[in-house]
Amino acid sequence: MRWLGAWAVVLAVLGLSASPASAQQPPSPDGRGTDYFVTVGARVCKTFADISANKARNNIQESLKDLGPDTNYRSPSQYVNPSREQEGQANCEPLSGFSFTFGTSFSGTKIQGSWGSLSVVGGAFPTTITTTDSVPDRDGTGKIRTDVGPILGATTVELSADERALVAHGEVRIQGGTPGDPVLNTSFPGKYAFGALRCSDDNQNGDNVEFVRYPGALRHVYCFAYYVVPPPTSGTIIVTKHISDPPNGNGVFTFRGNISYTPTHDFTLTVVNGADRSSQSFYRAASTPENPVTWTVAEDTAASPGWALTDITCDAPMGSTITHDSLGVSIRLVGGDTVHCTFTDALRPEPGSLLITKLTTGDTGTFPFAVRDRAGKQVLDTQATTTAPKEAAAADHTPVTLPAGDYTISEALPAENDGHWESIASGCAAQQTRTRRSRRRSGPPPLPVTITSAKGQVCQFTNHFVPDGSIAITKTTLGGTGSTSFTVSPYDDPAVEYSQAVTTTAEGAPKPALGNLTGRLALGRYLIQEHGTVSGREGNWALVSVTCDGQPRPFAQGQVVVELTEDRPDRHCDFVNEFTPASAPEPPNPPTPTPPPLGPVLPSFPTAPPDLVLTKRALQSSVRVGSTAEYEITVRNAGPVPAEDVVVTDAPGHRGQLVSARAARADCDEHVPLVCRVGRLAAGEEATIRVRLRATGAPVMRNVAVAGTASLDPRLRNNVAAARVRVRGAGRVVGRCARAGPVAHAAC
Repeated sequence: MRWLGAWAVVLAVLGLSASPASAQQPPSPDGRGTDYFVTVGARVCKTFADISANKARNNIQESLKDLGPDTNYRSPSQYVNPSREQEGQANCEPLSGFSFTFGTSFSGTKIQGSWGSLSVVGGAFPTTITTTDSVPDRDGTGKIRTDVGPILGATTVELSADERALVAHGEVRIQGGTPGDPVLNTSFPGKYAFGALRCSDDNQNGDNVEFVRYPGALRHVYCFAYYVVPPPTSGTIIVTKHISDPPNGNGVFTFRGNISYTPTHDFTLTVVNGADRSSQSFYRAASTPENPVTWTVAEDTAASPGWALTDITCDAPMGSTITHDSLGVSIRLVGGDTVHCTFTDALRPEPGSLLITKLTTGDTGTFPFAVRDRAGKQVLDTQATTTAPKEAAAADHTPVTLPAGDYTISEALPAENDGHWESIASGCAAQQTRTRRSRRRSGPPPLPVTITSAKGQVCQFTNHFVPDGSIAITKTTLGGTGSTSFTVSPYDDPAVEYSQAVTTTAEGAPKPALGNLTGRLALGRYLIQEHGTVSGREGNWALVSVTCDGQPRPFAQGQVVVELTEDRPDRHCDFVNEFTPASAPEPPNPPTPTPPPLGPVLPSFPTAPPDLVLTKRALQSSVRVGSTAEYEITVRNAGPVPAEDVVVTDAPGHRGQLVSARAARADCDEHVPLVCRVGRLAAGEEATIRVRLRATGAPVMRNVAVAGTASLDPRLRNNVAAARVRVRGAGRVVGRCARAGPVAHAAC
């Protein structure tokens, strides 16, 4: 679908006249320009709830209200496209006559007005970008497509030479409107409020400026912007954290309310050395009789043991209504007003007492503490358990009253099976001193503290959890059994190696590699190198696929790079090799005399290695459940020398059932994942594969393909491609998965 709805009605509602096709629409790639294209679409929506959010819900989001559903782009390889935009914004309509601007940078300033506060570009280009009634769709190379309908409320422009020169450095940005007028308020007074903008592969934050980037071999990308009509008037809410005692104190304070963009409606303010620079600003819709919204913000005092909220002051120059309670405020914003509320805390330990608090990031846990007097006698054995990251927890049995004197507090870091704790800061009287990160079970050095009868102490310890990473390798062999060895090395420190080996015992049955343990690795990137498979038979073993955590991965010369992160610390990769028996040798020809050498023979090396580039497109934009969709996969060698043993692996995804695969110059086995053996691919040569999948469920069927080679291919990023088909309706899946036979079906 390309927004083919009641466009005439929308034009009448918006008061915009239908404009003729713009001369800015370039032809298909012809070599006369840069042949880099951007299709920009604009959409108008009745409410902010009609617009799906970008990937991050944070205070970079520049809409006046929280947006609707979470993003439907859930993978880094999912690029902005018309089908997914229509799926996420079904209630929005095309908008023609809206302008956009390319620039070289973020300007660093925001333009403020009744629409809120919006980011703009710096170094604006003169390129004309104004949406028209409709433009034809294009493929990934920029070629105009005739097999699908047009895109309404959009325009396509070709990058200028200057703009193209900046693409390689990621320095081309796009914004809605112009740098001085981001919602075109001059042309359409009080007409639009910004909702969201996403472009190409930049769909992270919700501001009015996005990157225009060209992933892999793409030369045509999409951008979509959303606006709300009629717009609400807006105001500004500023929340500042102040520490009155001690005046140079440090602390982390949690706030909750409906003015935050986070799903849990909380945010933290961190005060360093008592400075009142810890503030957060929110640009929100004003309260009107038609929209009587009330914005609330309150401090969560339970998350800051030892601190007392002593005062809340608010300033509203234009008369916004503010209602106070003991922990926070309720605000009825007046359009154009700036409400500034300051929350003041003071450290208030009980006289002669000691309160121990624990703050953790990355995870939660239980931490033992021991308090000893000057003679070394233990006077308190306790522990603190955190229940949420960045929220302090008081240790058991504290605050505790102690005789006046000098003491030390020792912390022991608990042992964990899946990672380790590091001590990063500690201190008393709201003073946090960064500690040398320690993985020792004994924890950081003891913290000294003095207790007097007139004054107590609050001491806080801050720890961060770092998970251990792990890499598990399995080997699957086809056509026979054999032995393989692997080495695993940190990508930035190849001198460190972990060696493993495996001998398969049955065809098609994965078997784990054993050897050096790779279960407690530091986070980071790792290179997995497979060394050739051997067996007692004459023939050739070839690596045909690598799958990590269920996803096919590109490879070159048996190498795969994986990254262990705090979000995904564990990886499992299966290497599949296939055996081809040796053919009978041909009878030898009579030997030809070898001429004497004329001098030393020097080996010749290619100036550059092969470079596989994979592209993929769906030949239908949508199908019904139970129907088939066809995909076209093309692998091309863009390098100057041949690529050997080229293989394309395709994963149907959990809503796709493999039906068939056909290729003129590749052998496809039609198992899942699908493996197509292309073989040798000369410089400039390409091979095309057609894959048919049956849709087994709505709303989207996503298909990923990767390419691998036995040759050196240092650029693996362009060896991955994905395509999506929208799946309509509901119904029963055709076919019996339980009896799939030799062709394995996914998502059954």
